[in-house]
Amino acid sequence: ASALIGSLLVVQGGKTQGTTGGGYTYNSAPSDAQMYTLDLSSSFPLSSPPWQSVSTQPSSTAAPAVSFHTISPLNASSLLLFGGDGSPLVPVPTGNDSAYIVHLGGSQSNRTAAYQPVPASWNQPMRRMHHTSESNAQGSVWILGGERADGSGSIFDQQWTIDTTTSSPSFQLMSSSPPGSLVGSTSTMLSDGTLLLLGGLDA
Repeated sequence: ASALIGSLLVVQGGKTQGTTGGGYTYNSAPSDAQMYTLDLSSSFPLSSPPWQSVSTQPSSTAAPAVSFHTISPLNASSLLLFGGDGSPLVPVPTGNDSAYIVHLGGSQSNRTAAYQPVPASWNQPMRRMHHTSESNAQGSVWILGGERADGSGSIFDQQWTIDTTTSSPSFQLMSSSPPGSLVGSTSTMLSDGTLLLLGGLDA
């Protein structure tokens, strides 16, 4: 998953070749928990972009090793991580346990991240993957579509939203008519507040 916070491109998790090399399929490769950042405020040669590995703060919950998830900026230093394929480390892939607040810290040369699972009172939706999410970078996030992370291929014809700036944040299932059960689409927040969806599979 990737997100842009100011001029900082943040990438977290995803599939890797693992320590044993190749031989994996698109879905069977192990998921990673590592986060990287790329500062886009200054130019750099495309042949050697200055990626920085972000260390997890010692007091933090372990970073989740997931893929096909989303991270959405909440403000200038925090993101909402949601969903993703966590197998085989996640024993119940249909739980309501995939949302984290990620706080970025440290310095420009030594960035750190702290992962905090959201409280149960936030009423988070079931884990999903291949969904899309978008935020206004002011604390509100919208999550659309996706499929169950249990290998069933069942899809979600749902839109969820949350405002993390309220005194009692809670995910809300939006009652408006969803744009179809989209899997693998993209979403972009336009300057007038319109959410533009593009592509994806609608079963």
